[in-house]
Amino acid sequence: MEEQGKEGSKGIHMLHNKKHVAMLKFHMTEQLMRRVVERSVAGTGLYRGQHQMLMHLFHCPDCTQAALAEHMEVSPAAVAVGLKKLEKGGYVERENVQHDNRRNRITLTEQGQRVVDESMLIFHRIDSCIFQDFSDQELEQFIGMLERIYDNLDRCGSLTEKSKGSEV
Repeated sequence: MEEQGKEGSKGIHMLHNKKHVAMLKFHMTEQLMRRVVERSVAGTGLYRGQHQMLMHLFHCPDCTQAALAEHMEVSPAAVAVGLKKLEKGGYVERENVQHDNRRNRITLTEQGQRVVDESMLIFHRIDSCIFQDFSDQELEQFIGMLERIYDNLDRCGSLTEKSKGSEV
């Protein structure tokens, strides 16, 4: 009976080890992808946070400063500093929202749009390079797995937040 207990814990250890290796590979891949993207967009002359702002503004035209801060999960003050630099560089324009001088609408300028267009080409090349040996079926499987990981993480995060609230 003791032998079976050892075998059972060995199986659990091996399973845990595979999950750990998978997470290490996932993390290493994410870090490498970040470095590749950062090096690739370095020619735009923008920092990563500024670049992210431009990309979000492209996908969300006429976004407000508050919405941008919420999307980027940073303080409105941090967004204000980044936007001031982008505005000074000629990448964005800010204007007060009618009937509410406390809110700013931010739009891309032609120069900002050029950076976004250039970045989209860079991202397309990176995507093509990353998935060059993948079949459509493998891509669909990969997307499905990432969706499951995301859902599991979201559920874990919800559990963590619930347990924090009940520790009062």
